Amino acid sequence: MLIRARCEKDIDNLFNRYRDKCPSMRPPTSDDARDYRYRLSISQKDWVKLAGLLAGEVTYPNFKMAVQERADQANKSAAYSEIWWTMRRVQMAEGKDDARQTPVKRKTGRR
Repeated sequence: MLIRARCEKDIDNLFNRYRDKCPSMRPPTSDDARDYRYRLSISQKDWVKLAGLLAGEVTYPNFKMAVQERADQANKSAAYSEIWWTMRRVQMAEGKDDARQTPVKRKTGRR
């Protein structure tokens, strides 16, 4: 299996945190010519294990707000908001969404 990332810190964090629990995980590599610059390989068995570990650690009720609260992830907040709005327009274009909703900006402390 191949895990790809656009941000070096993200793939390094993943590798450093889970390499002992997923022994087939190989150190990340990078290639500036690739769409996802950073990559690491892992066996399917360990990938399934990793997915379970990551899912078990989710404790937040709102992903976008959780991103804003983490200093090491806050640089992605605007990008996630853009993705949210893009997909919201897709949903609305299907004509199945009558809700009038705008994201709420909340002040949160940094970790």
